[in-house]
Amino acid sequence: MSNDDNVLVRDLESVEKVGQITDLILGKTGTMTTEEMEVHSFYAQGDSRLNSRKNTFQNCELDRDIQTKIIQSIVWNSSAYIEMSENSFYVPEGQGTEVSLIKWLQNAEEPVHEYMKEKFSGIVRATVPFSSDLKKSIIAIQLPEQHGHETVRVFVKGAPEVVVANCAKHFEGRGSNPMKELMSDDARDQINNYAEQMTGIGMRCMAFSYCDMSTEDFENLLHSM
Repeated sequence: MSNDDNVLVRDLESVEKVGQITDLILGKTGTMTTEEMEVHSFYAQGDSRLNSRKNTFQNCELDRDIQTKIIQSIVWNSSAYIEMSENSFYVPEGQGTEVSLIKWLQNAEEPVHEYMKEKFSGIVRATVPFSSDLKKSIIAIQLPEQHGHETVRVFVKGAPEVVVANCAKHFEGRGSNPMKELMSDDARDQINNYAEQMTGIGMRCMAFSYCDMSTEDFENLLHSM
């Protein structure tokens, strides 16, 4: 396809799936025509925030460490990439949803390109691409030594009902130094209810989670799979 039609297939499984289609129905929406989306609101530290302006993300009483994890979850667990334009702007390229999230961070004046450099300079230990069956994507990245030991951080991105169901803990409390607490049924229901409200008004809702583990524990996990 690259030689004959000048088309580069990024996901080889998609060719097989498209070949099984007999009828294709499209709705006349912005995502179908341009696939350009904007972040409407986001939920973190037990509360939702309306993304009312470009710098909402930096001025919404979120702990900076939590913000960093959100940025890493978006940038690192993504197949999108950044290219330098003719006008020396960092332009994200790739799948529409991922590009839209990166643009959201860029509009908030977050140094996305620096996080992208960290991703490519690090060691990717494992990846699980998004599929309609799993409804999530996973990437495990070897972090630099912290507190005298190596750490593997596993990022998960996908449908809220899938991601939240597998979360054991969450951060609670506004401002800096939020408490990491066990994920209660009430907290899980609150997040899922928020996701249902967003999808009920036609929004595309995504959830992000992460888990830190030692290199040894991660290796044992891989061998047990």
